[in-house]
Order: sequence, then structure tokens, then C-alpha cells
Amino acid sequence: MEELDIEFTRSLRTSAEAYFKLGFNLTGIKDYKKAPYHKWKEFLQRRQKEGEALNHEWYTLTGIGAITGINSLFCLDFDECDQSNIARFLQMLGLPMDYNWVVISGSGKGFHIWFSSFQLENERTKLGGGVVVYQPKEAGLLKQIELRINQHVVLPPSKSQTGQYRFLNPNDLTMRPIELNYDADALGTTID
Repeated sequence: MEELDIEFTRSLRTSAEAYFKLGFNLTGIKDYKKAPYHKWKEFLQRRQKEGEALNHEWYTLTGIGAITGINSLFCLDFDECDQSNIARFLQMLGLPMDYNWVVISGSGKGFHIWFSSFQLENERTKLGGGVVVYQPKEAGLLKQIELRINQHVVLPPSKSQTGQYRFLNPNDLTMRPIELNYDADALGTTID
């Protein structure tokens, strides 16, 4: 039986409270997986109440996740992309090199860039939720980039079977991700 890690549990709960205050809809994750252990689809369309977001047996969790698209919060998911390329994509998006909403995946083989976008929020129904996939023009750079719309995404400090999610740059979770004024088509053109 795995020993209870009080510091990790405390960090997870504290992080979840901060994410919630920033407008994130949250999920709980167990057994080092990426998917929520509970029903969560109803929170694709509405803001959670605090009790819905934070009512977990925290000592049983190995992670937390967020539901994209709520409160104009979105995520670009870069699959099989070397971390040395992060600066390139931050520059393409007009984000600072020390942007604190870049998340390194548990495996270290991908990363997420979180941002807010009222324009995408307004497009969400037209896009039908789910994922918009952008294929790279440059061979070998990465597998693909996914714009995560109404999806579940793992957040730091979650632990997965392949490692722990973490921020690339320090993030005290007191400021929301930066607003980007792109629609889905313009976003795809920008990151190609």
C-alpha cells in the first residue's frame, strides 16, 4: 500500500482552491490516470459551485484537472514536442518568454499553453466543443497541436503514470492566463 503523502495532498488542495478562484472548473483524478474519477460533463456548460469543484476525499487523489472553455479559459496541447520549442510557440502567440501558464506534461514529451479568449468563448457553440487539431507544416517538429475546447486537461501538481505535471516557470496562481484575441482559424494560422 502506498504511503499517504501529506505534503502532496495539501499542495493539491491548495492549488485546486487557487484554480477555482481564477475561474477554472475542476475535476478530481485518482490512480495516476488522466481522466476524472467522477461525472463531470455537466460542468462543460456551466460554472461549478465551490462545493462541486472542491468536494473530494483529497487523500485519495493523485491529480486535478480543468474543464476548458468555461470562463473563457482554453488550452493549446502540444503533443510529442520537445521543450526546446516552447519559446518558438510563445513568440508566435505574442506571449512573454517567461509566461507562467506553460505546463509540462507528466511524461515531459508535451506541454500545454493556457490562455483566455472571449472570442473563442463566443465561438464555442459554432465549433461544437471537443478539439480543433492543427497539423504542423514542418515535419518532425511535433505530432500535432490541439486547441482544447470543452475538454478535460490535467493541471499541476498532478501525478500521472509517467511523472508529475509542473509549470515551466513559477506560477503562484494569482493571475489568470493572458487574453489572446484569436478565433480558431486565426489561431491555427498563427501557430503553423
